[in-house]
Amino acid sequence: MNKKAIRMVSAMLAISMVLPIAACGKKKTNGKEKRSGQKITADTPWFDCSSYSVDIPVNKSKDIFVLQQSLLDCDEKRIIVETSGQYEITADEADSLSWNGHDSDIAVVTVIDRATGNTIRTIDLRAGMGISDNIESVSASNGKIKIKFSTTVETEPDCFETSFFERIFDADNGEVLSTNDSTSDQSVTEFLKYKLGGYLIEAMNFYYEDIQTGGYFLLVTAPDGNTTKVELKETGHIISTIDFIALENNTTAIIPATKDSEGCFYRLDLKSLTITQADPKDYSWLNTYYVDFIGSDGSAYCSTKTGIYKLNFAARQVEEFFNYSNCGINRNSLVESDLIDINGNTFIFASHPGAYGLMDEIDELEPMEIFSFTKAEKNPHEGKTILELYAGSDYVGSTVADAIIEFNSQNKDYFIEVTDRYDQSDKEFNTASTPDESYMALLNMNAKKSTQLAADLVNGEGPDILFDTSSLSQLNSDKYLADLSPYIGNPDQSKYFTNVIDAFRVDGKLYNLPIEYSIDCIQTRSDFQVASGVGFTTSEYEKFLNGTLNGSDVLIYGQTYYFAMLFDGMREKFIANGKADFTCTEFTELARFVKENVPEKSDMNSYDEEYFMDIGSMHTTCYSPSDYLYYYVILNGADRALGTPSNDGRGPSVTANDSVAISAHAQNLDACGEFVKIFMRDDVQTKIAQQSNFVLSREAFRQASKASIDLVNNERYLDSIPGVDYKKFGNTFSDKNIDDLEKIIMSCSRSHSEDAAVSIVLIEEMPAYFLGQKDLDTVIQIAQNRVQKILDERK
Repeated sequence: MNKKAIRMVSAMLAISMVLPIAACGKKKTNGKEKRSGQKITADTPWFDCSSYSVDIPVNKSKDIFVLQQSLLDCDEKRIIVETSGQYEITADEADSLSWNGHDSDIAVVTVIDRATGNTIRTIDLRAGMGISDNIESVSASNGKIKIKFSTTVETEPDCFETSFFERIFDADNGEVLSTNDSTSDQSVTEFLKYKLGGYLIEAMNFYYEDIQTGGYFLLVTAPDGNTTKVELKETGHIISTIDFIALENNTTAIIPATKDSEGCFYRLDLKSLTITQADPKDYSWLNTYYVDFIGSDGSAYCSTKTGIYKLNFAARQVEEFFNYSNCGINRNSLVESDLIDINGNTFIFASHPGAYGLMDEIDELEPMEIFSFTKAEKNPHEGKTILELYAGSDYVGSTVADAIIEFNSQNKDYFIEVTDRYDQSDKEFNTASTPDESYMALLNMNAKKSTQLAADLVNGEGPDILFDTSSLSQLNSDKYLADLSPYIGNPDQSKYFTNVIDAFRVDGKLYNLPIEYSIDCIQTRSDFQVASGVGFTTSEYEKFLNGTLNGSDVLIYGQTYYFAMLFDGMREKFIANGKADFTCTEFTELARFVKENVPEKSDMNSYDEEYFMDIGSMHTTCYSPSDYLYYYVILNGADRALGTPSNDGRGPSVTANDSVAISAHAQNLDACGEFVKIFMRDDVQTKIAQQSNFVLSREAFRQASKASIDLVNNERYLDSIPGVDYKKFGNTFSDKNIDDLEKIIMSCSRSHSEDAAVSIVLIEEMPAYFLGQKDLDTVIQIAQNRVQKILDERK
């Protein structure tokens, strides 16, 4: 289902009203009360769930080129799903004169009994159609399936005429009820449908060119079955979109819309069937929400990362309807699904698989999943204490979600709940247009997160468990986080990449455990030698830049951001045990290198990816073995991954794409530690590796790498990479490549865990030296004093 946004620009008032205020004296973050430490009671909402998969009704003897499933309708009796796509066209079919393109089309509807989950029947929508027929759209309502299709005929040489038709099927028996000409209705460009209590409202978009007016026809079917056509229009204005239609009260529907590119509201009186324009001030309580569904009660519902919320127009507030923590289903599955029906305390989600391309086997396709929820009489976790988990990236992956479910089901005293108390706004990052701007926006965003979390953690108001916050190095202190070393013990170097774990240690302590990670490096061919064997020194990189790269740098930042990046890669040389020292020779050498070799500002226009592909060198971020092999192919055999410039030629750096940390002030450190231990288990490491990620387990890494090699050795996969001669690489990868990549991982000795506040100081102060305004000693003194002040304030 499409998500429609309410175009309003108030502050966070609405979201602050989501949860009831239990104690006005308690501290709130982002308008929400801390849940950590609260007890689960018998009447805390809990929902039982049953689920089933929708069959994929295709010819299993054929290869699939592209396929997707989408929900058409859900009512009290049935769920109707459309499967559409194409079979792969063989060379013989393409050459056959008798073959036509529509022979490869897939257009099938599956009708499911809602009560049992069983398939009632499937209907091939293309049955009986000819070579010139093309399905334009498919919809369903009240047990009827409607398709609109076109037929194109040649009326005279090189002249063609297209006619449009509407065909209606009975969903239960599959019979065609009618086929009608609809050529005259082609001014309608959009079809929306809303069930509001006993009313059915169908909205069809139109445009009158002669009077420059656009709007909607509303077909309103009352509870008595009578249908009335109502026009939503204003002469001389374009009402281009309806966001949704929902009940404001028992007799009035509210219609948020866009008129002449501006947001507006209309009210539809369901008794008189008249439309009036509403005052936007009446809806100033709204923030920007994305409405996923209009329930059978006529209410609008929207999704967040933690659950489903109800827009209560009568009370003018947003209310929590369903928290993903209050069920035993992987929350990631629900985040990626759509709410399709609500009936009191029962509701249904459906996943929406995306399009699949170039699939060899039908067994590889992921079918649509249906999740049916019913409110339980009693919460099975009654008496447990809540532990809050904060996800810094605003997303909890599937493996993490499974770990939460496992912990909650097995721990007798504690229950992990994902919190959304922290503002994840990244507007500055979304509007950045250059690498330098993106870098600065990310620093500002991380500085804001660090400051808020640091204040809450030290006061005991923060979350108990922090996920994906390894980039917030300000928090790497006993003051804020617990050392995880006691919970992971001393990992065996033959079993784990212990160097990756050690790369995240600060002053010997492990505040963040990397669960999956990426490798940041310069991938190149073996013909350029470096003394360390694993990374460039600054002098070696100068030679590489002016020689192999012919002066075109693969690192794209301007001077100040480039310097901040290199500084971060050697930060323990400049900051240790709370003391800043920039007077060392390493700092001076980095500054000289940047001033003499890096342009003042980044310029993406000068970045020529094809050039770097030709010379076989590129700055890459490899998230998985498949990524490494991909770059190996497009860079024509670039098998080496070297660290970016440093004074001592360090190897590549690692970035934790998922990491886990524990608050030093958590409700129970040992309980949180039991959760951390889950991610070190062999089965969990294997699962993460199978999802195409670098992991800590060496055996899981090798298994995943073998699967990646099998895929890349498939010439068909390589043939999909533009500009690559796949025959040159087909079936050439072997265990040797796994060995090479394993050595690259073991050469990583540093992590990307930037202290945003420190980097911002460097970005502000270093230009004075780079532009010749101040000597380096003066800049060093100013920058060091500012950074030391920041460090002292954190003690």
